[in-house]
This record gives sequence, structure tokens and C-alpha cells, in this order.
Amino acid sequence: MVQIGPIYAQIKEVLNVPQRMLLEKPAFKTTQLDTIELPIIDDFSYASIFPEPTFWADQYVLVNNAKGIGMITIGVATFDGLDEKGKPYHPTRITTDTCDILTSRYINLQNRSDVFLSFYYQPGGLGEAPETNDSLSLYFWSPSDSSWYWAWSVTGSGNVLQPFRQVILPIDNPKFLQKGFRFRFISYGAPSGAFDEWHLDYVRLDANRNINDTLIADPSFTRAHPSILSGNFSAIPWWVFNNNQLRSDVTHNYRKNGPPGTQNLVLAQYRAFYNNILIAAGNGNPTLDDTHPYNTEIEFLQPFVNPITLPGTPAGEFSILVESFFAGANAGILRNDTVRHLQEFRNYYAYDDGSAERAFGIVDQAGAITLINLTPLAPDTLAGIYLNFVYAGIDATENDFKIVVYQNNQGVPGAKLYESPDWLKPVYPPLYQTFVPYSLSNPLFINTPVFIGVKQRTIHPLNLGFDVHSPQRHLLIFGDGANWYQSIFQGSLMLRPYFRYQPLNLSVSENKPKATELSIYPNPASDRLFIAQNEPIYQRVDICNATGLVVKSTLLSENITEIPVSDLPAGLYLLRFTDTQDNTLLIKKFIKAH
Repeated sequence: MVQIGPIYAQIKEVLNVPQRMLLEKPAFKTTQLDTIELPIIDDFSYASIFPEPTFWADQYVLVNNAKGIGMITIGVATFDGLDEKGKPYHPTRITTDTCDILTSRYINLQNRSDVFLSFYYQPGGLGEAPETNDSLSLYFWSPSDSSWYWAWSVTGSGNVLQPFRQVILPIDNPKFLQKGFRFRFISYGAPSGAFDEWHLDYVRLDANRNINDTLIADPSFTRAHPSILSGNFSAIPWWVFNNNQLRSDVTHNYRKNGPPGTQNLVLAQYRAFYNNILIAAGNGNPTLDDTHPYNTEIEFLQPFVNPITLPGTPAGEFSILVESFFAGANAGILRNDTVRHLQEFRNYYAYDDGSAERAFGIVDQAGAITLINLTPLAPDTLAGIYLNFVYAGIDATENDFKIVVYQNNQGVPGAKLYESPDWLKPVYPPLYQTFVPYSLSNPLFINTPVFIGVKQRTIHPLNLGFDVHSPQRHLLIFGDGANWYQSIFQGSLMLRPYFRYQPLNLSVSENKPKATELSIYPNPASDRLFIAQNEPIYQRVDICNATGLVVKSTLLSENITEIPVSDLPAGLYLLRFTDTQDNTLLIKKFIKAH
């Protein structure tokens, strides 16, 4: 049977707070001592998870577009209790202590007047809300006496959802109006995980402002680009694809950041690329928006007036890159006027969007089973499943599990079709928000609706990634094998069944990639791509297009390497890093944007 509602037996489902394991997050700090000039404007709208080193001197916070609610512009910097590598500062400490820090580079305020710093902040959002004894504080650095001075702070308010609030502060003390000024945000909360979160947006420091200079003349997208697939799937195998599965329109959200009154914005523009080739583009009509007040989030429909269609039948894995953007006299100056979606067609089905805001688990029941429903678009052979394990308070690597498949008997698990012969061990993914493949010992042919999932060995949760942005896409069932319950949580479990063949090993080498901290930013990139490694492990990088052809090569410096990419066509590229001493390879991806 399937029950809906509270569970009164031992078995219980839980949603935990993920503790991200950012193994790609760099350990390096900027060593540049030269001061930067005004203005400084950062809205964190870039795809990189690292703060832009042009403005910031450290890398502790997480840049993302998933955790804020009602963002001013797409993207925020999130403060929590995890360090620059995604590990707790103090795993066992639950009392309030210093957590994340975001420090500006040295700034020249010499001979400047009417200098103001403004920013938006939100406690909690979709993350864990800070309590009343937690806080976010701002400090100013005085070059004259080499000291930090408190400038502003706010305390938490528990689980009360709050909108983003703007703060604007004057910088008028002579000890700050010098060459070498800096400012620093510090969060104070539980340093044992992704707790007591604060989200920072649209930091702006400039001269010739006043206390009433609070308007942002910069309309922006506020949510990520949705999938271009119709139906509940966010990804499907390449061999079941046909053009009819692509949506004829998508819905976007933007915020009318600007002065009251009419705004001339061309909202519904888009481009689509297949293997770096433009396959569709369209222009919307100018939109005169005089009906919505300032700072209002607005939803609009973007029709693909020229349909996105492939020129032929795909012969293998492929991807479609879609860029949606707006222009016009009031479009603003930042990159937040463009959102992109890379629709990949590999060998798996997915319901999630690739971002784990929570961690799903079953507690108090050894042998508990977690299942999602799947109806393949064509009969096929199940080869394995991708799983996204996330840190959430416990180390799940000793909580063994098995892959299980059941018949779908009108929404209820029926006969068991498969169970792994041996217990498997959870493996945390090597990169942020990625998946680890687990193969079936004997591939299973599927031609009817099924339930696919995992059976845990212990009473402790496996903590699988859970995407709260993709609700009502699949059934989520859990139980003990005899009694079944439908989850009360809204979202998508980050479990992706894959078919026909095992995933390719992108390292294309029997040697394991070297243990080095290597980061790529911004990603997507339009003009310049930066590569940073904390140790000079790799000496050369080749940029390969979708066909595998090397289109550019360069030697790497010891710390940060800048690569011009403005001459490359838009699309997905592979970065092939080589250690010339023993030919060890490392593969990463980046998107070239317009």
C-alpha cells in the first residue's frame, strides 16, 4: 500500500541541509596588491561559483543562483559555516562563531567625495535561516593605521522569511578616504556546516552618490534559464530525441530595476546553438513597461518564434546551448541581462535541474528503500544509475546501499525486478553538483513503467541531492519493502537512470588526475577565460570543440593564466590539461558565450 501523510511507524523521511564539498574550489588567494579604481559593482550574476577576483581578495563564499528567494539580480554570494573547500570550519561546534568572510581588494578612495557603499542582503532564503544570535557584519579598513573598523551589522530572525533589503552607507571618514581602503563582510553563525546562511546581492561602491541613491538602473533576469524540453524530464537520452520534444516557448522572470515609469526593453530575444552552429534565433518586440512599480519581479513568456530544430538526426551524444537575453535603451550594463541553458543529451533520464538545495534521506529503518518512477520514452536496457550524494551532517560513505528496480503497479511498487548482488558504497562527487555512476551487475531490459532507486543497509540516511526547484515531476516513494509511503516533500531526487552503455571516462588516461586545486572562471566566458591552480601541476591546456578538434593551446603559468576566447564560436568546449612530465590528463568543460 501507499500512504500519504505523516508516518507513525519507525521509518521516517528527512530533508537535511547539504554541506557542499567543493573540491574544485581554489585554495589560492589573490596576491595582487595594486589598488583598483571606482566604481565597483558586483551582482554575482556570473556562472562561476567563485567571487570575481577582479573585485575580491578571498574565495570563501559560494556564488550561486539557487539559494536566494526574490533575488535583485540573478546570482548571490552565500555565507555559511563552510570554508573555501566546502568543509565545516569546526565540525563539532554548534555555538556562534566566525564563519564566511568576503574581503574586497585594495581600493583607491584618494581625492574622492560623496562615496557610498550599497548592497542587498537576505537571511536564509532557501537555505538554513540564521537565529537571533547569528549575524552578518561589515567592516572598513583604514590604510593609515592598518585596522578594521565595524561599520554595520544585522542579526538573524529565525525561520521568518524576509525579502532582500538594501543598505546604503556613507564612507566619509578621512581615515578611509585613502589609497588602500578595503571593506569586508563577515558572517557569524554555526561553523559546523551550511547553516545560518546569508545571501548578498548587488554590491556597489562609487563616488558622487548620496543617501537617496538607491535606484538600480539595471533590469535583470532573476531566475535560471529553464529546460527547453517539454514534459517532466529535464534530460533524455540522445537516441530518443526528436524535435517535437523541444518546447515552443519558455517562461522567464526579470526584475524591473530602474526608475519608475516606462522602460524600453526588448525582452524576448534568443539564440540556440548545436555543435557551435547557430540553429535558431529570434527577436521580441520592444516592451514598454509602465504598469509595474520599481523593483518588481515580473514573469514573461518568451516564444521561440523560429523553432529550435536540429538540422538532422543525431548520431551520438550532443547538446544544445540556448541564450536568452534582452536589450534596449534601459537594459543596463551588467551581464545579468543574459541567461543560458545547456541542454545535454547523453544516455540518461533526469527530472532535476542539477542543483541540490536539500539532502533527502531515510532514518530509523535498516533496509529502507527510496524509489522514483520512470517510464522510458522507448523500451531500452537499463545499465546503471547516476547518484548525487551530498554532505549533510554525517559521512555517508560507510552507509552501504544496493540498486533496486520494481514494477510500477499503477503507482505502487510491485514485483522486484532487480537488486544488486553486492553492497555498494556512496562516493561523494569530485566536483560541485556532479553525479557518480553506479552500474548494474546485469543490465535490465525495461519496456514498462518501473520504480528505480536504492536500498540502504543501515538506519542512517544516504543523503541524496534533492532539487526543490523542480517539484511534481516524479513520484517519490519510500518504505521497507512491504509498506510504502509517498513523500510529503516537493522536489526532485537527484537520481538519473542511464541506459545502453557505461559513461565514458573523461580523463582518457589510466593515471588518476593529480590532486590539485584548479578553477576555471568565468564560466560561461565571452572574452577571457582564467585558469588558476594552487600548484603548477599542469603545464599545458588544449581547448577542444565538440568534435574533439583542438582549436587553441596555451602553456599555463604557475598561478593564474588568462586565455583570450573572444575569437571562438559560441558553444561547449573541453579543456584538456596535461602534465607534460608524465602525460597525465585532466578534462574540464566550459561554455563560450556571445
